Amino acid sequence: MLVDCLVVLMRRSARCLLVAQRHLLSKKFALNEEWNSRHRALSELGVEGGYEWITAVQKKFISAGLASAVDVDAAVCIAEELDQLDDVLKIVYKLRHIEITGRMLPSTEYALIRLLLKHHKTDILLAILADPINYGIFLNEHSACLVIDSFLEAGKITDAARIASCVMLQEMFQSTLLNWLCIYSSLRWTELSVEQRVFEKLPSLDYIVGTESNIKDVDD
Repeated sequence: MLVDCLVVLMRRSARCLLVAQRHLLSKKFALNEEWNSRHRALSELGVEGGYEWITAVQKKFISAGLASAVDVDAAVCIAEELDQLDDVLKIVYKLRHIEITGRMLPSTEYALIRLLLKHHKTDILLAILADPINYGIFLNEHSACLVIDSFLEAGKITDAARIASCVMLQEMFQSTLLNWLCIYSSLRWTELSVEQRVFEKLPSLDYIVGTESNIKDVDD
């Protein structure tokens, strides 16, 4: 059956022969220009200064024990730099562990996934997706396509197949493109040797939980 699926996939796209040399998806599919325009939208809402805003949200969690889902969303969406990543992960973790966690916005998940991809922190991305209880981060159709394409382009077939399993668990079957990417990733995984099919152990994220005391010294 897997062989039959592969034949169908190849017939659907003659360009599949070039997969090993380039991305499956075009650069425009990533919507980078559209995503970068978010800074202008945030500025119009009075959200500026990435580091300052993220620190302000952290202080809300420390002083009041909570911050709004909108505040957290703005902090994650405004983040661009690698040294902001741990702070962003921390406030997402905090939001997940308070009563209003159900108000987390879809853009929060999407922004965090793009930030991790941007800085090639794919091991952390996989660890977060594998821990929905503590982080509540789930793929949507566009982010799932971006992640799979990134892994395939980097030759990380096993990780691409792992994302395909996440898509299956989330029961996201409405996108034809995503379905084919998942099938293709899974088929590529079956072609690997037995030794290569092993899913590597994901990194621990315990350090995220243990860093909140550092923020208390900001005003000292």
